[in-house]
Amino acid sequence: MHFLKAASRRSFVGGRGERRPLVLWPVYFEASRGRGRGRKVPAHLAVKGVTAEAILKAAKAAGYEAEFDPDAKHPAC
Repeated sequence: MHFLKAASRRSFVGGRGERRPLVLWPVYFEASRGRGRGRKVPAHLAVKGVTAEAILKAAKAAGYEAEFDPDAKHPAC
């Protein structure tokens, strides 16, 4: 389960002046996982072998302030 341990992405979400980090784990987008095993996106939008680096690149391309934390571990680990 290497993709669970890969890293987090942090951006900030919230309304009314509230800023809290949004953490995106690779398992959320992993096509080989079912919803019950951590995937959060619909199967047709999931990616096989997704990496933390790819998520970081996509978040930055979408205009988010994003950072990579190689020491972060998914809470289920």
